[in-house]
Amino acid sequence: MIPLHFEIAYLSIGIPSLIFYVIVIVSLLKKSNKETFGLPFYRIFAVICVVDCINYVVNTVSFRIPMCPTFSSLYVDSQSSILTNILHFGLFFCGYFVIFGQSLITINRFSAVAFPLKHQKFWRKYHLHGIGVALSLALACSGHTAFAGAWFIRHDIEGTKEYFLTLFMSDIIVTVFGKPMMLSSVIAAVMSTFGTCFQLTLNSTAMILLIRRRKKTGASTSGNKVSKVELNLFFLSVAMFLVGLSSTFYNIGAAAIIFMQSAAIVPFVDHYLWVADLNNLSAPYLLFMVSASARRTVLEAIGLKKKSGGSVLFSKTNSSSTQVS
Repeated sequence: MIPLHFEIAYLSIGIPSLIFYVIVIVSLLKKSNKETFGLPFYRIFAVICVVDCINYVVNTVSFRIPMCPTFSSLYVDSQSSILTNILHFGLFFCGYFVIFGQSLITINRFSAVAFPLKHQKFWRKYHLHGIGVALSLALACSGHTAFAGAWFIRHDIEGTKEYFLTLFMSDIIVTVFGKPMMLSSVIAAVMSTFGTCFQLTLNSTAMILLIRRRKKTGASTSGNKVSKVELNLFFLSVAMFLVGLSSTFYNIGAAAIIFMQSAAIVPFVDHYLWVADLNNLSAPYLLFMVSASARRTVLEAIGLKKKSGGSVLFSKTNSSSTQVS
């Protein structure tokens, strides 16, 4: 159950963040900003942002609102329906896509550091293929949830007429080391672990390359240099990876508790929404902090800064950002 004051706190943070997210997405995809943000990194980032927004809405509709007694009357405890199946599928599909999408961004940033001469040409040609692969992998991991069944269950609050609802999600049961496990929890733990290890390996390797290149004065030719903007976007990718660790730890922890058949799963699941919000709502703020172009564009979009038009600042930002992908 979520008390009303917690619900208000959740939505007071979530709704403005969602609006900010939409402004960032529009800024990245707007035709007039194509020269600044029309490069592969920003396209991949924009797709992840869209999925994050969908994930936040699905989480809010599936858990946050029905678990608050004040709003529970908006729902009906019923058998599985098309809507509940869509919510069930959306929860897992979005989660998996963020794992694969973040891995794609990590590959993009690694290639910018390791192969600066070939990086831009490759990603301009193949970034849509990469997004397609990430979507396909997410669909493959979550496809079974679309038909597994899900429904809202009513919980009456003792001594009152109030009640709240929880979304019960059916799943395929598999045997792991002789114990029954839900297929979704197993896949989530495995994919989170794989994604984390993969991203950690590439990020660590890229860090080592940057340090070694910095120490070697002979490697300071303009063709081998990594621009400041590309470095900033690399650190953005690393920051997104660090935030994503919370989701990895949650998925592994949930799978471990279910495997041990412990009652601790009930209080553990209560932390899900905090983890989900951290992962779903952090990306635009990280971009806002790292990218001067993003800050300027967003502030102009919300009217807090005058448009620079053809000023020197605008021209300088565009010329530097064309090195990034």
